[in-house]
Amino acid sequence: LVSSLGPPERKVAEISATEGWPRGVAWTPDGKSLVVTDRNSEREPLGLFLLSVESDEKRRLTSPPQRVFHDSQPAFSPDGGTLAFIREVAIGVRDIYLLTLSQDFQPIGEPKRLTFENRLTFRPVWTLAGHEIIFSSGLFLGPNLFRIAASGSGKPQRLAGVGEDGSEAI
Repeated sequence: LVSSLGPPERKVAEISATEGWPRGVAWTPDGKSLVVTDRNSEREPLGLFLLSVESDEKRRLTSPPQRVFHDSQPAFSPDGGTLAFIREVAIGVRDIYLLTLSQDFQPIGEPKRLTFENRLTFRPVWTLAGHEIIFSSGLFLGPNLFRIAASGSGKPQRLAGVGEDGSEAI
């Protein structure tokens, strides 16, 4: 971390270095912690952890099954009560999952699968009202932007006019 006023920097933690797709990080709405992709040992898949920037404490949020490659690209809902993330279950097969969280960011139940695209899906971003998630999905060299209701009702809808070759919503 580094202050907006400049150095000195402070190292918060070391996380598992992995090759491949960007893992992403997300600040908690209170700004006290980060959600990062990491693991406790080389024998387990990469999951999501809550990392306190004050105490350096690291707590597991997701425990993907052994057959899963990793969980990554976390994004908090506007109210902080739900974490959207990408779960990769095979090479090139990624879908969005939602994890309900308590006020102190403890997981409530197991993550629920939101999309069933079974293709390259990445970079979920919540809409301001928190009712929908925008994401990119499709072929590696030609993704499109989609939106889906966070409630899980309905299927993903391509964003007309702005979704062609769209790789990221901000």
